[in-house]
Amino acid sequence: MFCANCGAEVLQGEKFCDQCGNCVEEETAGPFRYLSSHIKSSVMNIGSVFKSPRALIAMAVMLIVWVVFSLLPLLGVNPMPVQIASLLTFSQGGLYDGVHGALGGILGKVFFAYLAMPLLAGYNPFKGVAAGFRHIPAAFSRGVPPGLFFLGLGIAPIMYNFMAGSASLMKIMAAFAGFLLALRAMGRQEGFLRGFVSSLLNAYTWHGGAAPYNESVLAGLAAGFLISIPLSLFVFGYVCYFVGLGLLIIGAVLQLVLGGRKGVQAV
Repeated sequence: MFCANCGAEVLQGEKFCDQCGNCVEEETAGPFRYLSSHIKSSVMNIGSVFKSPRALIAMAVMLIVWVVFSLLPLLGVNPMPVQIASLLTFSQGGLYDGVHGALGGILGKVFFAYLAMPLLAGYNPFKGVAAGFRHIPAAFSRGVPPGLFFLGLGIAPIMYNFMAGSASLMKIMAAFAGFLLALRAMGRQEGFLRGFVSSLLNAYTWHGGAAPYNESVLAGLAAGFLISIPLSLFVFGYVCYFVGLGLLIIGAVLQLVLGGRKGVQAV
């Protein structure tokens, strides 16, 4: 197993990386325990939101915006300014596609809020995005299996189509938010998304979550969310599912064929 922060090898059972001090306990627990741990932590920390006036105001603004721009089209009020505002705030996500669309819409709104709420609260949600662009070459380091990039490239359109319910121009902000969050995870070298990718790699690949392998998956996710935006212009609302599935199959084949070759451990 390898540290997601510096790429150094970490012995099984160790909680911290000897080289950089990064906590690796959660990343070694596997993706399901990692995910459940963060969900539990998020639920337990909900109360802290009510102690922060900035966070409360940001949450209230987001909820009001979503409600207003969801109801206006239903009331027959849908001029161009309303359509633009609805597009920019992902207000239409999860409204018209049944239970499946509602569940995806909730996830999409969480994605969007994770990026937008800090901005409303006066913080910079884009910190790390520029650094993320600089880390992209690491995704294609010599010895990194190309299948990892294609797996990320395939997963992102599927995630976006689920969040959108039915892919369309009015819902592309979920894809744009995913693109920025993936870049931010690359640039900050920390956070939930990076840790989750590391836990997946540590659980299901021989090389673990060393830095360049993490970057490969995250770069694939960023590219996948980005290509989902033009794909949303197609009339067929489930096109991203099919494109994502095709890329996922390519990634799985490449990983099976080339993933066993010895790669680098750090950049």
